[in-house]
Amino acid sequence: MNSVAMVCRDETVLRKVSAPCVFDEQLKKDIKTLKDFCNSEDVYSISGVQLGILKRLIYIKTTSAATTNQLDEKDEERLYINPVILSKRGKTKYWELCVSCVDKDGLDFASLNTRPYEIEIMYQNASQEVVTETLTGLAATIFCHEYDHLNGILQMDNAEKNISMRPEDRWELRKREPYTIISKDCEWEEVLER
Repeated sequence: MNSVAMVCRDETVLRKVSAPCVFDEQLKKDIKTLKDFCNSEDVYSISGVQLGILKRLIYIKTTSAATTNQLDEKDEERLYINPVILSKRGKTKYWELCVSCVDKDGLDFASLNTRPYEIEIMYQNASQEVVTETLTGLAATIFCHEYDHLNGILQMDNAEKNISMRPEDRWELRKREPYTIISKDCEWEEVLER
């Protein structure tokens, strides 16, 4: 990898719960590290812990690439500091991959996960303002994936299915079994979060 930071694949680190962010000079450097990583690697998003930064910090580069199969999308620069999920509705399924989750042979773990269609979140932006926002569809799925990382949860933990695959095969899998909206407004069933 030619990125600024190296991906953490150490499960003992990935299983740790991230601490709240303190607004200081180090946080500015951490945000830059996440942004630089997303813009130099083949990823949609990243959480701090995946780069060894145990802070409640999420950076999302794109929420559309998974449906267009293009990762050269413009950087959406979505930054979430100290995020909290306030509510969840609906139900979707999607084959998730993760730069931190590979098997012993270096193959990607693809995990078929059920996620809410809509989430209401609260977080701080870079100016320390508290923001409340509603995310829907794939944006909600991507956010939930990264939010799980902040709590030491990996995509395969709650998956319906897990398979190993070569990175170049992911687009074919997602073409055969694309992002699926099961319901936009059903009550979220917490039992899904095993």
